[in-house]
Amino acid sequence: MGKMKDLAIQIDENDCEDFMAFNLGITMEELKLLTYETNIAGGGFSRDVVFDLDKCPKEIMAKIKNLENGNKVNYSLIDLKKLNWD
Repeated sequence: MGKMKDLAIQIDENDCEDFMAFNLGITMEELKLLTYETNIAGGGFSRDVVFDLDKCPKEIMAKIKNLENGNKVNYSLIDLKKLNWD
């Protein structure tokens, strides 16, 4: 398979709630208790998650990794090392 097809498969496989929970550092059960919106970012290679802080339990929000501005996380849907095209 070509590199672009491999990347497309990886993005499709990783664009799921399980992968999002893993990247946020929380469980699926905790993720289900949060109110958020997701957006494709980075040319389709990453995902933004924006939380509604008024509706999210503070104890779960305190566990979230890489929280920006108190309500946003961006994570990659691919292994960035695979973008090294050699």
